[in-house]
Amino acid sequence: MNASGVFLKGQGIDSGLFSKALISSIWEQVPKMHLMLDGTNWKFETQNINCLVLAVKVGKITFPLFWSMLDHQKNSHTQARISLLNQFKEIFGVDKILSFSADREFVGKDWITYLCDLFV
Repeated sequence: MNASGVFLKGQGIDSGLFSKALISSIWEQVPKMHLMLDGTNWKFETQNINCLVLAVKVGKITFPLFWSMLDHQKNSHTQARISLLNQFKEIFGVDKILSFSADREFVGKDWITYLCDLFV
């Protein structure tokens, strides 16, 4: 393993603390945000890295706020998606969501029911 792998091995980032700190360091008041949910995967040496990311866009700035490492390369399961949105809701509140978009691959009755309950 190279030096960068040793340096980062076992290190975790609390996405809730990260998100609060990031937003409060940029804006005095929490703005309304466009949320985007997407999966991404890449390869680091021989290891496949697959994660689900909830990113936000405010004005021209877009960055990840919450993420979940997935143990597979296929579509995320509903609970992982719900968990990311719940984290956003707990930290910032639903009223700070200006819009929400996600890939068409995110489907399922439980997922759609959750979104309807969240936004309606």
